[in-house]
Amino acid sequence: MTDSKAYIPPKVWTWDQPSGGAFASINRPIAGPTHDKELPIGKHPLQLYSLGTPNGVKVTILLEELLALGHKGAEYDAWLINIRDGDQFGSGFVDVNPNSKIPALLDRSGSQPVRVFESGAILLHLAEKFQAFIPKEGAARTEVLNWLFGKWVVRRIWAVDLATFTPTRLPSLSTRLIVLQWKPSVSLTCLSVA
Repeated sequence: MTDSKAYIPPKVWTWDQPSGGAFASINRPIAGPTHDKELPIGKHPLQLYSLGTPNGVKVTILLEELLALGHKGAEYDAWLINIRDGDQFGSGFVDVNPNSKIPALLDRSGSQPVRVFESGAILLHLAEKFQAFIPKEGAARTEVLNWLFGKWVVRRIWAVDLATFTPTRLPSLSTRLIVLQWKPSVSLTCLSVA
């Protein structure tokens, strides 16, 4: 298929209008903050900025599991980021996560704050930091990482692309893992909450 008029992208792209729908203001095709708003910072070393969505809850579950195991350094302050109100586009949040997506974590336990964003990256950061919920080495660690990161890629493809463009609903990765009867080689890992 050939087109006599080839598309040439503009030197400076502008967003002429929102696409409409309930999430038009949440998923916008431009980056950066839309307004100045500092993030609150509490008394604990870990600052979690999130919402009670499936991705947002994963980090909270792992933090609570770490606390239940006695990891005092896993104490955290949780702050609501209301994505319907556009809180994720505030300057403070964008400083922590330039992608403007929840959840985001600011780890202030070291000499320099460390920003961690994307739920899989946060789970891995916490598992490694506290040496819990992830095998230390070898095939078991690789297996957990395979599934941890594969889950994000596959879930996004299945949830966004295929659910949008296919006429029938496709099974989730979790359903397919059950069908495959996959079980991690360790009893509980950061994958368990992913």
